[in-house]
Amino acid sequence: MTKHILIDGKKARSAVWCREIYYCGNDMSTQFFTASVEEELLLNTGLTEENKDRTRHLLKEFGLYEYRDAHPSALSGGQKQRLAIA
Repeated sequence: MTKHILIDGKKARSAVWCREIYYCGNDMSTQFFTASVEEELLLNTGLTEENKDRTRHLLKEFGLYEYRDAHPSALSGGQKQRLAIA
């Protein structure tokens, strides 16, 4: 049986999915570097209004908006995983 990876419903070549798919490990304790959930998503981005809006949108979409000022280590395991994915 042949397996394919679809991105946006289209069959993707390996060069494409290597660019589009990321690894997220299970050890969340070594994955975060900032003092807040929001800062983690803004890390290495320009602090433009567009990036701040996108960050707020992602936090809401992943159910983390109410924790935006919390330290990442204060999150539950599942919340840390969602933050890593966001």
